Amino acid sequence: MGDTKANQTGIYEAQTVVGPVNTTGAASTCGLTVGLTVGSNVICSPVMTTGAFPGSRWGASGWTDAGGNLWLYGGWGLDSTGTNGNGALNDLWVYTPNSTAGQPGTWTWIKGSNTGAANGVYGDELRPYKTYEIWTPGGRSNATHWVDGNGQLWLFGGVGYDSTSTTGNGYLNDMWRYLPYKN
Repeated sequence: MGDTKANQTGIYEAQTVVGPVNTTGAASTCGLTVGLTVGSNVICSPVMTTGAFPGSRWGASGWTDAGGNLWLYGGWGLDSTGTNGNGALNDLWVYTPNSTAGQPGTWTWIKGSNTGAANGVYGDELRPYKTYEIWTPGGRSNATHWVDGNGQLWLFGGVGYDSTSTTGNGYLNDMWRYLPYKN
């Protein structure tokens, strides 16, 4: 069957790898029941999930929190309509592993658009009222990101959409801070 891009979460050594993952002989584009093998060695085995899950993507930002949850933001790839390359994504997901070995973990959508090519919503610090809850980074891939000592995610730049872009291929130099405990 050749290589298939699979919407898959797998364990590779001690790291979690989020698709797309190239799998050989995949029975479907979902690929959740397929392992990645090199020779006779299985180097990536699927981790089962329950419920909804993010579409396949590349150039996403990912990190883990102090509780062992995997966070995933943006990238370029499939949105909720299944459109390949519909645009840079600005969705934020968290994967919570099950504490019982071998049992499915859960993906949860946190924020962002369910379709690609979403523009950002930028605020104004000088206004007398604050609308932090609606401020959203535009869809982007290849952003630089880090987590500080307080567990806050910092996101800088990338390629994608600002508040007015219509093509999504602009270089961004905006910086965002996400406070996971504010959900």
